[in-house]
Amino acid sequence: MGCPFIDIDGLFWNAGGVETPTNEFRRRVSDVIRSERWALGGNYGRARDVIWGRADTLVRLGCPLPLVLGRLFK
Repeated sequence: MGCPFIDIDGLFWNAGGVETPTNEFRRRVSDVIRSERWALGGNYGRARDVIWGRADTLVRLGCPLPLVLGRLFK
């Protein structure tokens, strides 16, 4: 797509599986989506308003539940 891809999990989770506090997480998200073009993987309710306010396109993958559960338990 010719733009940076950001995995939102990398902004939320810290070493040792420690969550980032909400205010810091929202700041991190705001910083990475400040540029003109970007693609973000994931969706956290804590920053949805920040992300959706800057996005011009949203893509939702509607995978069938058996597929999701099968992958979850592998």
